[in-house]
Amino acid sequence: MKFSEHEKLIEIGRGLASETPEDWIRIEAYASMMTEVSTFSVEVFKEGGGHESISIPFPVSMAFRELREGMDTAEHGTWFSAQYYLERPGMFKVEYDYDSEPPFPYTLDPERYGNDYLNYPRSPENIPKWLFGKFDECKRRERELLENSDQDD
Repeated sequence: MKFSEHEKLIEIGRGLASETPEDWIRIEAYASMMTEVSTFSVEVFKEGGGHESISIPFPVSMAFRELREGMDTAEHGTWFSAQYYLERPGMFKVEYDYDSEPPFPYTLDPERYGNDYLNYPRSPENIPKWLFGKFDECKRRERELLENSDQDD
C-alpha cells in the first residue's frame, strides 16, 4: 500500500476527535520524535473558553510514528517535531520541523540522535549543526571508552 500523508493526517484527526470531550472546538497536538523515543502533548480547547490536556490515544501516537516514517526522504530525512491543529468541523493544519532539536523534556544520550540518523539519513547539507554536535559528542565518548579500555589492559 502506498503511503499517503493526507490520509495519515485525517487518521490522526479522527483519532484525536474521538477521544476528546464533546464540547471541543480546537485540538492542538505536539509530537517530538526520534527512532527510540517520542513525547506527545495534546491540548483540547472547549466552547466557552476552557481547555484541558489529555493523553494521546495510542493509535494516534502510532499514526504519528507512521507519518514520520512515511515522510522520510534520502535528501531531507524526516521531521523531528510536528504540530497538528484540528478545528471544528474538521479543518486541520500541520507544521513539521526538520531542522530544530526536538524539545524533549529530558536530556537524551547523543547516541539516540546517531541511531535516529542511521534510520533516517539525510544529505550532508541538510544535517543541522546541532546534530553534528551530537555526532561529535558520540565520537568523543567513544574515544574516552577506547582510552579507558586501553588503560585497563
